Amino acid sequence: MGQNERSFFRYMPVSPAAKEWGIYVVNAGHAVVPPGSAFPTCRHPADHHGVGEHGRVLPTYQFLYIAAGKGEFESKATGKVTLTAGDLVVLQPGMWHRYRPLHDIGWHEYWFEFGGDLAHRWMNRREFLEAGPVFHIGPAIPFLDRMLDLLHHPRLGGDLVLGAFACEAIAEVLAHVRRIHEADRPVGVIVREAKTLLAEGHRTPMQMQDFAERLNMSYSAFRRLFKAHTGYSPRQFVLETKMQWAKEMLATNDATVHRIAEEAGFQSAFYFMRLFKRREGMTPSSYREVIRRPGSVPLEAPTDSMPRRQRRSSGIRGKPSTRTSGQ
Repeated sequence: MGQNERSFFRYMPVSPAAKEWGIYVVNAGHAVVPPGSAFPTCRHPADHHGVGEHGRVLPTYQFLYIAAGKGEFESKATGKVTLTAGDLVVLQPGMWHRYRPLHDIGWHEYWFEFGGDLAHRWMNRREFLEAGPVFHIGPAIPFLDRMLDLLHHPRLGGDLVLGAFACEAIAEVLAHVRRIHEADRPVGVIVREAKTLLAEGHRTPMQMQDFAERLNMSYSAFRRLFKAHTGYSPRQFVLETKMQWAKEMLATNDATVHRIAEEAGFQSAFYFMRLFKRREGMTPSSYREVIRRPGSVPLEAPTDSMPRRQRRSSGIRGKPSTRTSGQ
């Protein structure tokens, strides 16, 4: 561990529990490098030397975030590029690189190095690989300071919490990369708008023709595009929204099954009950009984891209969609 008023870092042994967790932090820290100062400001292990001179190769992943100041980064893939406040460098294992603050400006850097099977799976997502090692994310994400606070005050099980912080970091950065990607693609914006309107019940699937026309494509082409983005066709998306809303009402509301089917927008209670039993393996009434049983585990939603759930209340409020036929 190294610590002074300008910098703090800690290297941690990886426990068997952390490896089993699937993601672990090897080291983390931050450093304020004033103008005219030597870099790096702290002594690091031998395999981490060369960061600002001859370069280095790490065996694990690393996020480097520039909170203030200016510097430069170099790798074989990028050549020499400028780093400014709000920039993030994502280092893959085995990537030769070097970086440093500009001598007459200095910077404030945060970093953490991590590994594990789960980290490997997430960090090899197409979005990360296509984004490249350097991109701008803006103001610092709060988990950085929480991570450093935990390093300052170690506690039992802290290595697992650090792994959870690393998960949060990856998810935040991935979400940012996706936002940048979709902002440059009108298609992504239009599909997201279509999802919102379908989830809120302001459109039926066949009215998605309006969105198809905005993209100068046929409805069948838009349907394929919508499914590529969401995993569902517009019609399936509406059905999943209705079913998820109905399941939540069964779990939290005492309205009759007929009332729930009507408010959810199904064409008939009989159709709803038949469809529910085919999908869930039990009737709506049996589902309600099972899900309300003390100690029961909530049943998993059918998709991780489900639109936002309707607000829970003592009565049924806010229909998830308008009635549609031909489900």
